[in-house]
Amino acid sequence: SESMALATLSLCVLTLTWANLYQVCANRHAVHWNSSNIQ
Repeated sequence: SESMALATLSLCVLTLTWANLYQVCANRHAVHWNSSNIQ
């Protein structure tokens, strides 16, 4: 039961981290595309 909770917690942290990184990369890509589009 304890290991199951630990696995669930790890999965949640991993998912949040991945989503955060994905959002940062997507934002950076959007900003780069916008700035290059303006010029």
